[in-house]
Amino acid sequence: MAQSASSSFDPYAWRNFYFEVDREEATRLLCEHPDSTLGTFLIRDSTSPGSYALSVREELVGEQQVRHYLIEPVEDDDGGTSVKIAEQHFVDIPALLNHFKMRILANVSLVRPLQKPTLEKMIALYSFEGEQSTDLPFEKNELLEVIGKPQEGWWQARNALGNTGLVPTNYLVKPL
Repeated sequence: MAQSASSSFDPYAWRNFYFEVDREEATRLLCEHPDSTLGTFLIRDSTSPGSYALSVREELVGEQQVRHYLIEPVEDDDGGTSVKIAEQHFVDIPALLNHFKMRILANVSLVRPLQKPTLEKMIALYSFEGEQSTDLPFEKNELLEVIGKPQEGWWQARNALGNTGLVPTNYLVKPL
């Protein structure tokens, strides 16, 4: 079933990436999440070193609901690096995602990334402006949803606008 939809997700957002998720887990997540529809996707680590995989919900029922595409790094003639999926080359992964927002990959276009489940909700004790592009700035008393705990002292969180990034754990407290 071919499907194309106008998508408005941010191809540069870290929320599209599910690190350390294998093919079976990606399939389970995409099939079982209540908001997963045709064109819902996630990007994950591939078993091929240095590569990623794009997992896409392409059917609502049956054995082949999710397809997995290898995203490989390619060294360019000028010494730079690009990525390829099948035989199509792109400057980077966001350019690849942007391309397939408007065009059909195999059976569907990319509609939205799979939203990561909330592990717990936290309140900000202090404001945080962010120090790096991967950080999520927030204000004092802002409610944040923790969606991952990738490293000691830093958690991945989502704010009310759906923006995600890393936050310092010592700035957060559980709500009463």
